Amino acid sequence: MDWMKNLDDKIRIRDLNAIPKSHDSGAVRPRRCLLYFPWQWAQCQNKSITKQLEVGIRAFDIRLRRLKNGKMNIPHGFESKYYMWEVIREIRDFLKKNPSEIVFLFFKREWNTREEWKYSYTRELWKEINMGPVIKQNINLNEPLKNIRGKIIPIPEYYLYDSSCKGKLNCYEDILVNNSWSLKTLCGVTNNIKNFLIENNDDSKYKILEIQLNYVAFCGIIPPRIASFFTNIWFRNNIKTIKKWNNKPGFIGIDFADKKTCKSIYEMNF
Repeated sequence: MDWMKNLDDKIRIRDLNAIPKSHDSGAVRPRRCLLYFPWQWAQCQNKSITKQLEVGIRAFDIRLRRLKNGKMNIPHGFESKYYMWEVIREIRDFLKKNPSEIVFLFFKREWNTREEWKYSYTRELWKEINMGPVIKQNINLNEPLKNIRGKIIPIPEYYLYDSSCKGKLNCYEDILVNNSWSLKTLCGVTNNIKNFLIENNDDSKYKILEIQLNYVAFCGIIPPRIASFFTNIWFRNNIKTIKKWNNKPGFIGIDFADKKTCKSIYEMNF
């Protein structure tokens, strides 16, 4: 669906009020069937990259682990069935059909294996990324939408910057993210988000804010699928209040992305 089609071409990236971003975007299915049960606590999405795009996701959170066979896997603790080349292919095919859209691709080394990453892996990574319709010039937050429609905007962590990339957005330094992983209740997460937006309501202080609609259930007993169901409902029911706290939260990270939540996020742009 062309969610961005009605946005004015003159709008800059920093002027976007809200963009839906899937959290741990590739954590859809485990690579090995034997991991199906523990995967219930590792899974963060139940839709393919294509399906996430179709419901409205326009920013992806990609974690990378290079396997011994040379493939770039997208894990979440356990290896998933997703590889980097598949992510790029699905985004490329989607943008061909929807040239008015823009996809922001956040990516970084997986936490557990980040120390094993070699510089040669970075060159391999960019070869795969550049197979997609990547923006050719480096840009900043003042870039108007008309210049980046139909493109992938790579946003790598600092360690993954490389001269072989066609274009990138140096955005990590300009994004402030609220962290709710240490919280155990929905009330704790919602209060955390509220205070985060109220405290950072000065647009001149921070260029882009990102809120994350997720939390760790008590003692890890409740699977993320159930926790995200309630956080997504809370967000949709409180969207008008959130606009009062801060009219421009920027990127909004979602577990188990769904069309209703994405739609409510886009409505913040109008």
